[in-house]
Amino acid sequence: MNSNRNRMIHIEAAETIPVTCPHCAAALGMIDVQNLAQRRLWERESEPLSIAQPKDAAVAAEAGVIHGACPACSAELTAFWIAFERDHAVNAAAVAPRLSAALHAGSFTAWTVIEHRKFCGDVVEHHFGPVTAADADEAFARIREILADLPRPPLEAA
Repeated sequence: MNSNRNRMIHIEAAETIPVTCPHCAAALGMIDVQNLAQRRLWERESEPLSIAQPKDAAVAAEAGVIHGACPACSAELTAFWIAFERDHAVNAAAVAPRLSAALHAGSFTAWTVIEHRKFCGDVVEHHFGPVTAADADEAFARIREILADLPRPPLEAA
């Protein structure tokens, strides 16, 4: 599904990506393509986040902020997610989710990308963080800077 043409972003496929506390480096969970629910084991609550919609009217964007705490050191943590979805006119064949680690070379921002297909559409989710709650505003400012560069679903079903 990944049709990224932005040379500022480097994407590497992965089977798992560890999630660690940015304060004490304790393990918070694992983003596993076989068990995506593990990615938010440390989550206490989440809320929607308002972002500008893509210029491509066929793509919808949703975003959210996740709040939680490290079970090891009790540091307050924040993470962000942005999902882009492109609907298809017809039902597309199911495909296994794909997991990747991404790095934006211009901002040195790293994140996790999860690509999957819903019943009638492709979804590309971007998961940033967690960061300490004190660093959340700065982290979101960096995300806003690269928002236009983030990979979206392809133009048509594969």
